[in-house]
Amino acid sequence: MEKRIRSGIIVILPLIIGLVGYGLISAFPKVGPALVRPSNARIGARALVDLSSHNEPLFDKEYLYKTLSVSGVIKEIRKGVPGGPEDFTICLSGISGLSCMVKCFMDTTYDRHESGLRTGDSVVIRGTCAGRFMDVILLECILEKQGL
Repeated sequence: MEKRIRSGIIVILPLIIGLVGYGLISAFPKVGPALVRPSNARIGARALVDLSSHNEPLFDKEYLYKTLSVSGVIKEIRKGVPGGPEDFTICLSGISGLSCMVKCFMDTTYDRHESGLRTGDSVVIRGTCAGRFMDVILLECILEKQGL
């Protein structure tokens, strides 16, 4: 009987120590992409699309998860269902001849009906680069300048 108790303690004690250690470690805040300091980089939409198409490792190193100010010409304005994933999206022209562009998901503070923006307007939009999936994606965007 004493041997069983000793064996049980030998098995259970490291398990308890491991769980307590894991709990302490997981309680510390994580430093992830959302906590990276913004780079405040300025780049044109065409240059950004060109870099993402031809040198993806450099694109990821320089711009991924960083705050960018992207200048360009509005190619398309999409106004989806209020509260939907594409509530208000502005697409900036990318490389001529290619369908790739910079897709800017505007912050929820922007009213999709009263934006005053039109296709062909020159703008500077600031947002967080989330990478590329067909288009370069910017999230939580705000309008910095209009009519350059």
